[in-house]
Amino acid sequence: MNAREKGNSSQLTISEAVETLSSIAEMEFDREIEVSAEQEAEAPSEKFIQNAVQWLQRHDPDTTIDVIKDTFRVVLSYLRNFYKKEYSYMPSQQTTEGIKAIMVLVGEAAKKMDRYSMMFPQSKLKRATQLKEYKRLQEFYISRIARKIDEGVLSKWIMALSQRLLENQKAPAPSLARVMHSKHVFVDLESVKKDSEYELFFIRKEDGSRFFSPRIIRNIKLVCDFGDHLGEFKLDDPFESICLWRDHDLHATAAVVLHAAAPYVDNFYHALAMTKASHPGELASLLNQSVVALMLCNNSHNLLHNLSVKSCTDYFEDFQGFLRQALHSREYEKLIAYPPKQSNALSNCFLELTHVLCRALYLHAQGDREFFSTVRGLLQEANQDRSPEHAEAWSANQLLWSHLSSDYAAMSKLMKRHANGPLTKILDMLEENSYHGFDPMYQSNIPSQLFNLDYMDHHILFVRVPSPTCQEFIHKAFVVEEFKGLLHSIKQSGEKLLMINFQDRTSWREHARCLALEELQRHPDFSDQLTVATLTKDTEFFYQLAPYDQNNHVDVFLQHFKKHVLDENCGFFFPQQIKEALSSKFVDGVLHAIHRIFFAGKNVLTRERRLDFIEIFYLFLEMKLIELVKPSMVSFTCKDGADISAAAGGELYVFLKLLHGEKMSKQEWDQLSTILYAPAMMIRERIMLPERFQRMVNMIREIENVRGEVGHEVFAKLIQEAFSPFYNWDILNARITG
Repeated sequence: MNAREKGNSSQLTISEAVETLSSIAEMEFDREIEVSAEQEAEAPSEKFIQNAVQWLQRHDPDTTIDVIKDTFRVVLSYLRNFYKKEYSYMPSQQTTEGIKAIMVLVGEAAKKMDRYSMMFPQSKLKRATQLKEYKRLQEFYISRIARKIDEGVLSKWIMALSQRLLENQKAPAPSLARVMHSKHVFVDLESVKKDSEYELFFIRKEDGSRFFSPRIIRNIKLVCDFGDHLGEFKLDDPFESICLWRDHDLHATAAVVLHAAAPYVDNFYHALAMTKASHPGELASLLNQSVVALMLCNNSHNLLHNLSVKSCTDYFEDFQGFLRQALHSREYEKLIAYPPKQSNALSNCFLELTHVLCRALYLHAQGDREFFSTVRGLLQEANQDRSPEHAEAWSANQLLWSHLSSDYAAMSKLMKRHANGPLTKILDMLEENSYHGFDPMYQSNIPSQLFNLDYMDHHILFVRVPSPTCQEFIHKAFVVEEFKGLLHSIKQSGEKLLMINFQDRTSWREHARCLALEELQRHPDFSDQLTVATLTKDTEFFYQLAPYDQNNHVDVFLQHFKKHVLDENCGFFFPQQIKEALSSKFVDGVLHAIHRIFFAGKNVLTRERRLDFIEIFYLFLEMKLIELVKPSMVSFTCKDGADISAAAGGELYVFLKLLHGEKMSKQEWDQLSTILYAPAMMIRERIMLPERFQRMVNMIREIENVRGEVGHEVFAKLIQEAFSPFYNWDILNARITG
């Protein structure tokens, strides 16, 4: 059934009609109008109240009536098509419950609008339930689809889930006054649809209450059900095999982890065989279970497509669970607090295996690389609809930014057949009752390799790492033990890790995670191994929003930029020795070099070009950090590694390819596509968020335009001459090696 059936001249879709009904039905008019009158609804934190009041204020009363009429017409049109095409063929119980749910919303919304008409006597609307559109809708539903509707039941699924959420709510419900003065109230449906704040479903507020209310479950469920595919079988869903992809990824990851840990596993079992103790202890038992779970995950017979009792996904989750228990065991904590002597071979063997498993989990996992063929297949499928002329123009165009934009547009079109992927992920999480804290790695977000960077004899591994923190409360976060195990491992080998953290330390959502990571590098056990630099990509300045949106003059823009980079209160953070090395000389020099090379020294820059300027500076700043730290590995880290980190990896990859005039091979193009698409697909069942992708592509276009104007050789020479004075270690000659 076409979900975009229109009623009369209405421009609403059935999905939009459902959202409109849901918004009206969930409003508490008396309280919200009172709040608006007291001007409390203007507080940024009162989102759920503000949206409701703004909905009322968006239209005058008569226009509001027209919207309500259109909404009823769209629902009636949808039900008529549903009845004509499907109802006589015995629809499923789920579809029937969905129809009941939307009719309950119709009734609830109409009753609320009746109250609205009483409060606004100047309106021509007397009672919404007396509208002919409402009467026709009710008559058709009762006479054709159901003899009787139970208006007290939304659906068994929604009721049961809401009840479970309320039962699990440990903290008492806050009073109205407390809610009104709370800094953060509820995550709303719009942010859930954008998939920008889903972590708040895992995290509690300071008082122990949730950032979401049970009513949002109803809204999510209805949007999923009444989106593009309600009442019809989903055909050609590009993510139909997502569970198989994840299962195969974890199978491949288990193989890599086992291979990296193989010598230590052999030593572990040899040491166990040599000990005379019948019960070697809790740590040994948990390590044994971890290794066995990995081996079972590595067994191809356990792949999901073989219909095994337990899949590779299940066994990998077992491995993670046993490893975490081992890291939290008293025996392990004692060994960390009081390191064993060299002569204690058994204890040292336990520590080595524990840490090498952590290391392999972060640095050797290549799940995204195993996704090469899947991404290639999806891109080919997405591009099948290109016209011959478009395909020919695409092949003739040598600009990377154009190819990237074209592929993204095709993928966006393809993803419309899986439009509710992130919403479905949220529903799955709620159904599984797995909302005890935001812990990305423990929630199937495994780090992955991006590429390698070589300069002379120095080899640097770049990895995509979701925030290695666990957060149950918004104001508290702590670094997970697996990441500390990685640091213990690289300490043993004398290596260094540079973490470029793209989370926003000025945001209430990400501040605690940033502090936890920044503080860890001060720990005496890790100060020589870990350097954390925070480069926020979410502030008003980064997006050039007010008060910076009108600052078109370059001198003012550069002045603000310099202040932000060197001020921790603006979102950037550097360890003291790094901050001293950056200094005003580096920041001033690079800012003016970018202005001269990429923007022709113009005195005025539009907002769009300033956004490109900011992205280019981030690129050179990242390379300066690499030069200063000289790490063995670099992690691009954000909340989940799905968008900001993936885009940053793509920017550096493309820039160095352009700088050295290297034409990308088919394999390298597949690698770049995987860097950009795989994380969001595997983690959130979508592609990279459009605002992140567009910033990356616009920056690449800016660089390619300059390179095209002057030619490759002149471009490389200009970059060296303009920027090399600000780098002591010639990082600009580093090359991507795969």
